[in-house]
Amino acid sequence: MDKPDVSSLLGELTPTTEYAEFLKLWPDIKDARQRQINLKAIYEKLTANKLLSVSYVTFTRFVKKAADENSSDTARTEQKKTEVVEAQTTKNESKHVDAALADPVGNQDSAAAPARDALEEAKKVSSSKNYARNVRRGQ
Repeated sequence: MDKPDVSSLLGELTPTTEYAEFLKLWPDIKDARQRQINLKAIYEKLTANKLLSVSYVTFTRFVKKAADENSSDTARTEQKKTEVVEAQTTKNESKHVDAALADPVGNQDSAAAPARDALEEAKKVSSSKNYARNVRRGQ
């Protein structure tokens, strides 16, 4: 038995709420708003062409709601991007620390070179202090 094509079945459905009808028009409304078109003029054009059948007050509420949803989606997307970058940074830092711990002497060329250089400098300073102390003591 063949399954029906879900896309065609759902494509036949039409929005049942005024807000759903409005959302179909939202990309064009948003574009007009970005071009500094007055909200009242947009409303009048849509109602005159029978593309929208809500009151002006309802239309303005829909515009605010759609804009808020759009900005919260953008904020969520930015938050997710920030989390991904932070996770990648933490992962990279962890790799550098792991590399330094795995090869503290520096037998391998790795991204932990700055840590290895700092360790070598500390050894030099430590050994030079010991050398100077031993010279003063006559050893």
